Amino acid sequence: MSRKILIIRKSSLGDLVHTIPAFNALRAAHADAEIHWAVTKAGVPLLQRVKRIDAIREFSGSFLRGLRSEQFDVTIDFQGLLKTAAASWLAGGRRIGFARGHTREWGCQIFYTDAVVPRGAHVIEKNLSLAEHAGASPATGAFSFGELVTDEERERIDQELLRLDVAPGFVLINPGAAWANKRWSPRKFGEVASRLAGRQVLVSYGPGERGIAEEVVASSAGAAMLAFPTSFLEFGALAARSSLLITGDTGPMHLASAIGARVLGLFAPTNPYRNGPWNDADRWIVADTRCDFCYRRACPWENCIDSITIDRVADLAREMLG
Repeated sequence: MSRKILIIRKSSLGDLVHTIPAFNALRAAHADAEIHWAVTKAGVPLLQRVKRIDAIREFSGSFLRGLRSEQFDVTIDFQGLLKTAAASWLAGGRRIGFARGHTREWGCQIFYTDAVVPRGAHVIEKNLSLAEHAGASPATGAFSFGELVTDEERERIDQELLRLDVAPGFVLINPGAAWANKRWSPRKFGEVASRLAGRQVLVSYGPGERGIAEEVVASSAGAAMLAFPTSFLEFGALAARSSLLITGDTGPMHLASAIGARVLGLFAPTNPYRNGPWNDADRWIVADTRCDFCYRRACPWENCIDSITIDRVADLAREMLG
């Protein structure tokens, strides 16, 4: 009888991207296992792109109520919240999670049979540590994500770029972010665009972010233009056509790194060594902060990310563009 494995990583989109290499390592080690992944509804379209997940389960009350009868052999909690740790306990069997000091909430470890001290600095490496504890081979070389963007999405992006008369190789600016203190000033983004002479610059936006993007365009002295609406996965196809993405710490940034786009990331409350873009060609700039990567959603003093100067971003962007 094949083993039955449950992955719990319910959100957010960027964190789901960070967990895909761990799933792929598990799948390679347990070819005959039945692997389920519990996720919130918003993450389902992304996970549908990941090959050989046997069941994508919506993390909901009805799912939790039925866990005892599922008879999972192994559950791996990549989320590290009390709610997800308790869900692993409900699932029964062997329960693997991060050791104390490596979870977002204290006390998760009382629900685990195996509390793992992760190796590595980046969250992808930490996730791979849990997979290795469940039998996956140690990771070597580049992280494995598979094909997350479809030909249809690439075609749609190419058609939109043609409509705007924008050639591949443009600079893409993504000024929005879920946390206010991850958002660099739209005016500063616009000034950077104005300093990238001879480059076409597109400004992207997510749900509720069009106003921020329009501020960037208005501050660019005509150097930038507003992009078209995209879904999260379509953004990956858009980033793939760019020569450089300039962005804060966002889900779109992590997707762009996963599909191999070149990224310049701007960081303040989060640590780029843990959460930053990871490809060799990627770069980042860290704010001059006093909170030392506080991981708070709002800065109690000032918006630390705005200590990053226009000169630093423009100079590094020009260097990366050659």
